[in-house]
Parts: sequence; structure tokens; C-alpha cells
Amino acid sequence: MNAIYRLPTEAEREFFTRAGTTTAFWWGNDIDPSRAGYDWSHVFGAGQRAEARFGTHPALAFKPNPWGLMQVHGNVSEWVEDCWNDGYRGAPGNGSAWTTGDCKRRVLRGGSWGYVPKDLRVSYREGATLTNRNFNFGFRVVRTLRNIK
Repeated sequence: MNAIYRLPTEAEREFFTRAGTTTAFWWGNDIDPSRAGYDWSHVFGAGQRAEARFGTHPALAFKPNPWGLMQVHGNVSEWVEDCWNDGYRGAPGNGSAWTTGDCKRRVLRGGSWGYVPKDLRVSYREGATLTNRNFNFGFRVVRTLRNIK
């Protein structure tokens, strides 16, 4: 087998972040400092406030989601392959990347350690220019396997 490494599409990112759930976060609708890296001086839902911790957390600092993926909420906002669009009207229905719209900007998902907790929700998304470099931004790589005959 041969593999292709790439950024996930926005649809893939939401799918693996949700991990079969329908709540704001994969574990439920509240967030607290034991769950993710974000600006702990803010609260969301029934979560607790804590002293803010500035910077990223080690990869194993929090429990993985039900599918075994680490830190799908917080730590760093992750680039996805899709071009920026204000909404989902006209988005591909098959999970592929949206390659039309404002392609000078791309989508970021997941929120980061410097964000308020509402910006770590599964549904939260933002757009940034391709040349934007920020210590809150990162990426996750996915692998597509294909058979070579």
C-alpha cells in the first residue's frame, strides 16, 4: 500500500472530533481545565474557572476522545484543507475539501490554549489567511491509503 499524507478536510475534522457524539465537546456540554487546554480564566456551561495556563500542553495531558484521538479540543487551532466560506451552503456533501470560496484564507478548527472555552466547541470554526503564522496555530496530518497494483 502507498499512503498520501495531507491535512484533514473540515468535514473530516468535525467527524473525528465528534467521535459519534452530538454535544458541544466530545465528552458533553461543559468544559473544565481537566479536559482541554484553553484560557481557564473563562467558563462555559457548568465548567469551573481556574488560573490561566499560557502555552501548549503535552500530547498526553488529557484523555483521548472515544476514537483514541488526542486534544481535538484546545491546545492549538488546526488548519484544515478547505478554503474559507462564511457558511455551509454549497459545501461538498461527500466529506471532500471545499476548494472554492475565499482560497486565500483557510479554515481553522479546534480552538487553542489562548482561546475562551466557547471557541473550543466542535462546531467552532474560523478563517485565517494562508500567510498568517501564529503560536496558537498548528496542524494534524491524516493518511489516505491507496492500493498500488
